[in-house]
Amino acid sequence: MRAVWAIPVLVSILILGVIGFSQEAEAASMTFTTDTTISADATIASGETWTINSGVTLTIASGVTLTVADGGTIDNSGTIFNELGATITNSGTINNQGLATITNSGFIDNLTDAQIFNSDDSTFTNSRSIANSGTITNSATFINSRSIANFLGTITNSGTFTNTGFAGIENEESTITNSGIFTIGPDADITSNGLIDNLVGATFDNLGTVFNVLGGIIANSGTIANSGTIFNDGLLDNSGTITNDCTGIIIGPIVGDPVIDDCDADGDGFTPFSGDCNEDDDTVFPGAPELADGLDNDCDGLIDEGVAGPPVVPGGGSGNSDPPAEPGPPEETPGEGTPPQNPGPPP
Repeated sequence: MRAVWAIPVLVSILILGVIGFSQEAEAASMTFTTDTTISADATIASGETWTINSGVTLTIASGVTLTVADGGTIDNSGTIFNELGATITNSGTINNQGLATITNSGFIDNLTDAQIFNSDDSTFTNSRSIANSGTITNSATFINSRSIANFLGTITNSGTFTNTGFAGIENEESTITNSGIFTIGPDADITSNGLIDNLVGATFDNLGTVFNVLGGIIANSGTIANSGTIFNDGLLDNSGTITNDCTGIIIGPIVGDPVIDDCDADGDGFTPFSGDCNEDDDTVFPGAPELADGLDNDCDGLIDEGVAGPPVVPGGGSGNSDPPAEPGPPEETPGEGTPPQNPGPPP
């Protein structure tokens, strides 16, 4: 039989600093005001919220699973410590806010449609393993020193994201969007490289600044869309697609396939990557109406076809297959080849 704990009972247990359930339990909404250890499996049900006050530590003990159900919420303004061997399974929402800290030394499974928010001046440190099929949104400080498997998930950074993990971030059929500062590289002890493995079908969208420091690795077989700045002092190995728009800057060497120019400089909605054959003229793009202007407006390799006689093929010739007529003899200029005539005596 599943135990359901009422608030008065929980309050008396909180005084001891340990919550232990003999069976997996559904815990009602409650606020933690003293340091507490969860020593048995527990579930935060839909509509319920666990609030950890500032200055309070909530520890999930080794071997314990804390489940946040769809519609359940953790609001953390203190500290959450997920011990080695402990698990947080999230189908709801985890808010790390204020000056809060979450340290994961166990396993966090952020499921489809689940959300983790790290905001304000908070810090989220992953020193073990996170599986993400939901959303991780960071506008504060996020440190990954081990492993994040981002599969069908989304990671959005507008704060500071540091990836030093030896397994790093595996981005598979997922999206990472950076508009803040994203650093990839070894930790202080150089015990790990820091790796972003952007696989086929995955996208790394950079609108901010990426530092791939010496020893860092970006392995791309998916898509990197860059409209910010990438400083590459490590290894950037590209077997996929890297596009640079008009504001995109990549500083440092790239191994493998070159960067593709994806800048729509003339504002016609097309780039060299999408077939624009003249980025200096907004009347020239694939499918544009042909004009009698001496340009290949529709980028089909012909000039002025259908508007001013036979089309001209760039590089010489025309679209007419008839050979040009042979030139005739030069016309004589009056005065050439005939003797001058005597005008006769004056009248």
